[in-house]
Amino acid sequence: MLDTWNESIFSNIKSRLQDSAMKLVHAERLGEAFDSQLVIGVRESYVNLCSNPEDKLQIYRDNFEKAYMDSTERFYRTQAPSYLQQNGVQNYMKYLMECCVNALVTSFKETILAECPGMIKRNETDKLRLMFSLMDKVPSGIDPMLKDLEEHIMSAGLADMVASAETITSDSEKYVEQLLTLFNRFSRLVKDAFQDDPRFLTARDKAYKAVVNDATIFKLELPMKQKGVGLKTQPESKCPELLANYCDMLLRKTPLSKKLTSEEIEAKLKEVLLVLKYVQNKDVFMRYHKAHLTRRLILDISADSEIEENMVEWLRVPHSACGSDQSGSAGPDLML
Repeated sequence: MLDTWNESIFSNIKSRLQDSAMKLVHAERLGEAFDSQLVIGVRESYVNLCSNPEDKLQIYRDNFEKAYMDSTERFYRTQAPSYLQQNGVQNYMKYLMECCVNALVTSFKETILAECPGMIKRNETDKLRLMFSLMDKVPSGIDPMLKDLEEHIMSAGLADMVASAETITSDSEKYVEQLLTLFNRFSRLVKDAFQDDPRFLTARDKAYKAVVNDATIFKLELPMKQKGVGLKTQPESKCPELLANYCDMLLRKTPLSKKLTSEEIEAKLKEVLLVLKYVQNKDVFMRYHKAHLTRRLILDISADSEIEENMVEWLRVPHSACGSDQSGSAGPDLML
C-alpha cells in the first residue's frame, strides 16, 4: 500500500512539498514567523512512507534530509563571513555552535530522543554519551533522557528483584548482594554513558530508592514452611529487617564473619549503610539493629568489639561510612 502511494501520488508532489518546506525553514532562519508543524508534517511524511523494514529512514534520508542539509550549507555559507567580520572570532565560535545545534539537533530533537529508551535498555553507553553531549546543548534537551533512565532503573530493578524473590526474601545476605549488584550496575551505566553528571546521578538515586522501598517481592504468594504451620505467604516488606539481620551476621560470631577479615567485614557493613541511605523506614532498621546489638553484648558474641564501635559511630555520624560521592542525593541522613 505504501509503495503504491509513493509511486503513484507522493513521487509526483514530493519535490514541491520539499521546496515549500525549505522555504519555510529559510524564513525561520531569517527571523520570520511560520508554522513549524508544516515542516514537521512534511518530514514525517518521508519517514512514514518507507516500507523497508531494515532502513525505515531511507526515503527521508535520500530526499528531505539531503535537501535540508544542502539548504543549511548554502544559508550559513553566505551568513558566516559577514558575521565573523562584524563580531570577531570568539562571538563567531559561539554563533557557530548555536547554529549547528539549532539546525542539526534542535530540529530533530524528538527523533533523536526516541532512540534513548532502547539505547539504555541495550546498555549502548557510547551512543548514549554522544546523545547526551548533543541534547545537553538544547534547552530542556536531557529532561526526557532523565525520565527514560528513571523508568529503566525502576522497571529493570524491580524485574530482577521479583525474579529472585523466592531466594532473597528469606536470605539477608543474598538480598543485600542483589541490591548492591543493581546499584553498581546502574551506577556504571550513569558513569559510562553520562559521565556521572549530577542530574543523572539524581535520577539514578530517585529510581533506585523506589526499587529499594518497593514491597512487591514481599507481597508475592511465595511458600514458606514453618514447623507445625505448613504453608504461609510472605509478610509485608522486610527490607529494614533484612539489612539489620545481615549486619548482625557480620558483627556476630557466625560462619560468615569467621571466614572474613576485619577489613572485609567493615567493607560489607559500609555497603549495607550505602543501601540504608535509600531506605525510608530507617527507624525500623534501628529497632532491629539495637535488638541485635543488645543480644550480642549480653551474650558476649560480638565478632570484633572495635568493629562494633565503628558501626555505632557510622550510624551516628552522617556520611561517615560510605560518603556522599557514592550515594548522591540518596535521602535522609542516618543520624540517630
